[in-house]
Amino acid sequence: MTIVYLITVTQIIAVNDRATMFKGQITSEYLLISVVSIALIAISLTATFKIKDDADKSYELLQFKNSVDNIYNAAENVCALGNGNSRKVEIDSPFSASTDSSSGYVIFVSKSKKFTKEERIVKNFTCKLDGEYSLDENIIVKNNNGKIEVITDG
Repeated sequence: MTIVYLITVTQIIAVNDRATMFKGQITSEYLLISVVSIALIAISLTATFKIKDDADKSYELLQFKNSVDNIYNAAENVCALGNGNSRKVEIDSPFSASTDSSSGYVIFVSKSKKFTKEERIVKNFTCKLDGEYSLDENIIVKNNNGKIEVITDG
């Protein structure tokens, strides 16, 4: 009976040692899974913020291009319609415009702080557009004897 008891106690100790070993292995597996999960979440969040920033820049660039196209189309329209015609134009993104005296082209430059480099669009107007403009609100484009005037609508 003593031998059976001794074998049983030895078996119980061996089973407890294996359980402790399995507990340690399970804990390290959970720890590894947790570390991998946290790393994947961090990578996903970083990618999400980068995508959002790029989308904001693209949206701002589209607004700038849309504003320039609206002014260009309004200027061409009032030029074709003749003296005294005008059109109201909504500005989506603030920018400045200036005329290159040598070529007659109008250079539009975005004022957005989101761009890493200066965004420019160059247009050639049928009627002459003189001067420098800082545009950040709604404007009126007017034909005054073949010259295009830009007036703030305020």
